[in-house]
Amino acid sequence: MRPQSHEDLAHLVRHTSHMRAVGAGHSTSDLQCSDDTIVSLDALCYMETLTPRITRFGAGCTVFDAQTRLVSMGRQLKGYGSITTQRLGGAISTSLHGQHTQQFADHVIGLTVTLANATTRRVEGEEVDAWLGSMGMLGVVVEVDVLTHPLEHVVCQRHYGNESQLYDALVDPTLAGFEARVLFSDNDFEPFVIRTCLPTVSNATTTTLTHLEDPMQAFVYDNVLLDWALFFGAAVPHIPGIDDAILASSPAGSTVAGETVATVNDYRLPVRFHPHFDEEYAVPVAHCAALMRHIATECIDDNLNAFFYLRRVDPARGWLTWSSEASCAVRVEFFRFTLDGVDVETRSRRCIEAHVVNLGGSGHFGKPWFSSPHNMLLNSPRRHDFISYRDALDPNGTFMTPYTRSLLHNSTYDRPPVLPPSLDTRLLVWRCLVAFNLAITAILAVLYCLDVYRTRLVLSSMETTSGVILNTTPKTSTLRDSSTRRSRI
Repeated sequence: MRPQSHEDLAHLVRHTSHMRAVGAGHSTSDLQCSDDTIVSLDALCYMETLTPRITRFGAGCTVFDAQTRLVSMGRQLKGYGSITTQRLGGAISTSLHGQHTQQFADHVIGLTVTLANATTRRVEGEEVDAWLGSMGMLGVVVEVDVLTHPLEHVVCQRHYGNESQLYDALVDPTLAGFEARVLFSDNDFEPFVIRTCLPTVSNATTTTLTHLEDPMQAFVYDNVLLDWALFFGAAVPHIPGIDDAILASSPAGSTVAGETVATVNDYRLPVRFHPHFDEEYAVPVAHCAALMRHIATECIDDNLNAFFYLRRVDPARGWLTWSSEASCAVRVEFFRFTLDGVDVETRSRRCIEAHVVNLGGSGHFGKPWFSSPHNMLLNSPRRHDFISYRDALDPNGTFMTPYTRSLLHNSTYDRPPVLPPSLDTRLLVWRCLVAFNLAITAILAVLYCLDVYRTRLVLSSMETTSGVILNTTPKTSTLRDSSTRRSRI
């Protein structure tokens, strides 16, 4: 359903027993799995300037919509992620963050919401914190009041460092941006590639929000590079130079040192629609290196190299949060691509999640979590306050699903697997079909080349025969001329 106004939304809530509001569909967690009435607020996108520093947006606006309008006025948002197609209502309800150290939701100062009783009201003050990271369990967010900032320029540096230097960057309060990447190989870390950004004053009077989408680049990435990686499977990690190529592909590895950049452009990446689930976890900064060691040495099979991508997350305001204290956000990639990939991925992720919880952390609310959903909120210090508040607002569970009930109450339900086992079968069939097509193509290419070669031999033979005939004819003519001359004598 796509309500066109607040009144339309209230009407839908009034006549629906169970409802889920969705954003842009960027989240890959179970939050979107529901048989209830699904409401999209795409039509509710508008902007109202309340004060020079506060702007009200309809929750159906994307982050890019909001940035586009703000940039034209010399303002911007902070805390947004690399992908800016998320709806604002969904962005504040999960764990949206980016290269800024503060999360997006921490800049929200007020909300307009529609509750289970179909009333629409304002949420302000400390009550706002209950809605940040609430994953749609309290009601439908229809308007977001956001603290905006002057256009920001930063100077970024790339350097290589050890664990101590990584920790120093993770706790540096002067940074306006941070990310890092590292390869864990041969039972130890390679040097960390660390990118730090400091605020600076720019002479630029205007900034243009650039469109990063490159259809050809996305096509090549999704339909060429990824496909060949899947086809070659377990051989991929052993390709010479592949580790350096993966590290260099990250913003941390491609930074031009000392260059002044606008964060509205530099902190974004183009969207690629490849089927990669980038699970992400946050643990207190003090445990960041320990988590990565646990993952690389205990959770990943076959002594595969582990690639870690890190960001910094400051303590979040939300009652439900994946970072109750200063944390590092960790994303891990390991490339195996074997025919038992689903089982390996599931087993590895559950191992990782156990270490994350034991170290006082959690998973990104909008990304896959393979073990019990309830474990994700064990380290949220105000979880019980949230449950009481939620039950008072929505006693009949209008905005609850089996997944969200399991989050709060550890209830059991017939949860579908995060990654279905059929993916392995599909990969096997796909590989066989690709191999068959490659074999047929190779055979046809060989036959074509043989045919071309045979044709050229025939033509060459014909040319040789023709040359002999041409060379013989003049001699016959000369003899005939000589005989004629004798007869005349």
